[in-house]
Amino acid sequence: MEAKMIELRTGRVKWVPEMSSEEFVEVTEAYEGFCVVCGETASGVEPDAREYICECCGQPGVFGLEELMMMGDVELID
Repeated sequence: MEAKMIELRTGRVKWVPEMSSEEFVEVTEAYEGFCVVCGETASGVEPDAREYICECCGQPGVFGLEELMMMGDVELID
């Protein structure tokens, strides 16, 4: 899974995961999440997780990938 940084209108930045449909299925089956603050993946994350604390950066930025998909924050590159 790749990730790209997006600058928001507020001047803050947000990381967005980029992956193929096959990768999306694999990572969701493995219960992986994604931190929108630092761009790292997290394991053992529920699909509907929102703002879990990231083990890497310590910020409440970890979301389940299904939740990010519903929010429009996953880019599928097929």
